[in-house]
Amino acid sequence: MRIALVLRAPAPGLLVFTLPPWYRPVMGALLALLVAALAVAGGRPGIPGVSALGVAALAVLYEERWTIDARRGRIVHRQGLVLAARRRTLAFGAIERWRIVPLVQGGLPGGGEAPPPDPAALGEGPGPARRRHQKPFLDLVLDCRGGAQYLVERVPARHGGRLAQAAARMAGLCGKPLVSPADFG
Repeated sequence: MRIALVLRAPAPGLLVFTLPPWYRPVMGALLALLVAALAVAGGRPGIPGVSALGVAALAVLYEERWTIDARRGRIVHRQGLVLAARRRTLAFGAIERWRIVPLVQGGLPGGGEAPPPDPAALGEGPGPARRRHQKPFLDLVLDCRGGAQYLVERVPARHGGRLAQAAARMAGLCGKPLVSPADFG
């Protein structure tokens, strides 16, 4: 299951690309429902019950957040469990550009089916139809000086407009260029 990140602007010069506001309450309700079901059933839960409780508890505590702060001139990425999230800080000066990269999942690497980075691969224009098992996605990648790359978000290609809008706002706040599939041609 993919949960798309959403872009919020809590203050001028500050953007936060994070899990949607409904995520944590829904995961908490799911955890409460599982606890209630196990309590009503009575007895000791089996391995599947304990596993489901553990996964639900981890889901409640999961955090992924990209904070773009123009006042401080940096991007802070937090990912992991709330109490022990991994944190990475990037200064605007270390960033080279933002890119939206098309990707088609479902082909075999080296199998002669190299996914073409064009609109036809994403099902958006004329061209050969993609195979049923191939799923088109768009990746938002942050390129840094020195060659480091960070995958910010991956969305199905049908949500490309929403991703492009969010990417344009984030790149604009950083003062860095955004390279999109339209720029490839």
